[in-house]
Amino acid sequence: LTYNKAAEIIAHKHNINLLDYLNFSNVLKIDEEEISNLLLTKDRFEYEIELFKDKKIYIEASIIPVFYNNKNCKAVIVKDLTEQKRLLDDLKNVNSALKRFISIVSHDLRTPFIQLKSLSDIISDNYESFEEDELMKYVDMLDKSTMNGLKLLDNLIEWSKIIINKTTFQPVSFNISELIEETINFVRSNAEAKNINIIFNTSDAKVYADKNMISTVILNLLSNAVKFTNRNGKIEINASENKEDTLICIKDNGVGMSQDTLNHIFAIDNYVSSKGTEGEAGTGLGLLLVNELTKKNNGKVWIDSTIDVGTKFCISLPKEKKETL
Repeated sequence: LTYNKAAEIIAHKHNINLLDYLNFSNVLKIDEEEISNLLLTKDRFEYEIELFKDKKIYIEASIIPVFYNNKNCKAVIVKDLTEQKRLLDDLKNVNSALKRFISIVSHDLRTPFIQLKSLSDIISDNYESFEEDELMKYVDMLDKSTMNGLKLLDNLIEWSKIIINKTTFQPVSFNISELIEETINFVRSNAEAKNINIIFNTSDAKVYADKNMISTVILNLLSNAVKFTNRNGKIEINASENKEDTLICIKDNGVGMSQDTLNHIFAIDNYVSSKGTEGEAGTGLGLLLVNELTKKNNGKVWIDSTIDVGTKFCISLPKEKKETL
């Protein structure tokens, strides 16, 4: 295996020591026939090369005719585009997220304020004629609309921080059961309004994660379960430890989801804000946040759901300190 200084620099950037290999076939996984055809028919092309250690690099190859050793030859100048490609992909993702962000702000954030204006107008116009029970009904609706708007705003703020990579990540070791119990209290009134029974099989399970982020994750999952569970339904929460991770599962017997919905549930381009079983407004961003914040904490999310049977969300989080991604 022979190479020049430039090849050594490129390999070093990808943590590969060329001295460890005997020939190029040990380092590169390429389609030789395809490369030969490109070299013969193109003056310039971009190509993805898979390296031996399952790493991928993107190159730009420029072919220049040269006369060498009394022969007409072709010299190939290779430029490493891996970093530019990564930055371009990141920019595309941010641009896509920004477009969706603007769409959410212009549509979904407007909805709770329209409701607030409508409800406040009703109360203002009919205050003197309302009976106390009727007045309290509209005040309660006003309160729920305000909370929906606040929750959406909080989720938008958290999501925007993720987009621009400005989240503050402060992992600590803590008892996940205590956090779950605190979060249940936030959704208890909504659950009681629908006569939904929340069952928490408590444990002493611990996690190593950012407490505020995981609080947001659990709150969104519980709120989602209450929202899509029918009146007189049930939500069951379990937390348990295995060898390396802690598993938290939230299971409801609500409306469930189709396989097509599950396939796109964490895709920003397929963001959908759905109403609950009793017309509860949705923020739409909750599950996107669940996925992003869980990954930020070196965790995983998976879902099992069947229409008219219910949904089970599970997240795994490290029990102890791990290297961040």
